[in-house]
Amino acid sequence: MHGILLGITKTLMHLWFSSNNSSKPFFIGNHLYEITEKIQNMTPQDCIERLPCNFEKHYANFKATELQIWLLFYSIPCLKDILPDKYLENLFFLKVLFFFWVIISQGPRLQGQLIYWRHSTRILQTCMVKVPVV
Repeated sequence: MHGILLGITKTLMHLWFSSNNSSKPFFIGNHLYEITEKIQNMTPQDCIERLPCNFEKHYANFKATELQIWLLFYSIPCLKDILPDKYLENLFFLKVLFFFWVIISQGPRLQGQLIYWRHSTRILQTCMVKVPVV
């Protein structure tokens, strides 16, 4: 889990937001204020223990739990219409794979938590982007 969150997710955020990549097509560092506003306008679900902080100021120092919440709940709705579609689709696939990895690896602990399952499924359905048929 930490490899996906502290490795892949944190690296992606660094690539997207770092001014070193300002000439790259995936650079969205000039949208940090807009992303922060989107997060602050969202109502966190009951299963989210840590409330969102000022994304613009703190994203580089997110811990694994904050990165997990970002990846599973906030990333797609906040980056839609900001991150180019091909990168957003890749993020969506990472999110889905991570979601199912969490369910499979923690399945026995989640058996009594149907609310979490229903909520996560609803989030996945809500956050789906147009995915090309292969």
